Amino acid sequence: MWDVITALLVLSPVVPPVPQHAPQTLWRPLKSLALHLEIVGPHERWIDDYRSELGYVRRHWRELAEAPPLSDCQFLPDAIIVKECRNFNRTFERMLEARSQTVLCRQEAFREMLCETHRLGDIWGLLETATSANQSWVCRRRALTQLRTKLGPEAYYSGSLPPSVPLWRFEAADR
Repeated sequence: MWDVITALLVLSPVVPPVPQHAPQTLWRPLKSLALHLEIVGPHERWIDDYRSELGYVRRHWRELAEAPPLSDCQFLPDAIIVKECRNFNRTFERMLEARSQTVLCRQEAFREMLCETHRLGDIWGLLETATSANQSWVCRRRALTQLRTKLGPEAYYSGSLPPSVPLWRFEAADR
């Protein structure tokens, strides 16, 4: 019975009047529903304020209604690979910034490369957030939503990820 009441509290179009301190019989269904809706993971902490936590679940349930599920992370590279690619992106970006300070010619090309590297870094930063087991489920699902928007639905659902740096800018060295 409490499961149904909790679901109604979350789905209610108006903010329900609930107590700040609630018995465990109210907490269990809220935590179970939040886990099922992929809003609060088992690793996340709850505060001892039922009204606030119910508000949190209600707010994020509405926000994430169209967000991809966490199961989409199964089709992304492993968190370790994402972290390495993100670190490579940051290192490459710092190198470009340093070189742009010393090279006076081709400044426009450096600026373009820096912008491309920054855009790719944004995508890999979202991948890093989405694949991080330490992040809250809300942050991970937001990152998946933003990733789907940046890549486009076709690329997102086919798993077509861009490189972490603009490889098309690399020049082959003559031997």
